[in-house]
Amino acid sequence: MTRDNLEQALTAQDPEVRRLAVGELTRLGAESTAALVRALGDEDWRVRKEATQAIIDMPPSKELAQAVTKALEPNDNVGLRNAAVETLAALGQSAVEALTEASTSLDVDGRKLAADALGQSRHPSAVLLLKALAGDVDISTLELRRSRHSVT
Repeated sequence: MTRDNLEQALTAQDPEVRRLAVGELTRLGAESTAALVRALGDEDWRVRKEATQAIIDMPPSKELAQAVTKALEPNDNVGLRNAAVETLAALGQSAVEALTEASTSLDVDGRKLAADALGQSRHPSAVLLLKALAGDVDISTLELRRSRHSVT
């Protein structure tokens, strides 16, 4: 199957067709990255799991980790964000580098998910970013505290 056929199969009604398409996409290597990241957000958990494993099985690279890190940006797809955390946790040093670059532009939820991925990675180089994220202040919490103090 061609890449176009496989990407079209990712939109099929049948989740098994989508899952099998993800498996076939892995044969295309790095050119399948964008489609695999989209599959991380599939509504069916089996498709997400297949995409997670497919990305983990690819040779790790900063570019791959950066593509997955974009899933931590604000969106309503919880499955996508959770699959991205699991995937990033397995990508080691390349994920640490990508998350370090992205951490300042992520929202509060994205930074929390980045911390989750870093912690799950157990990669020694994640410690510095985890320390920085541990000191992160949630602005909405500060505003809530201020409003409580000014009311009393």
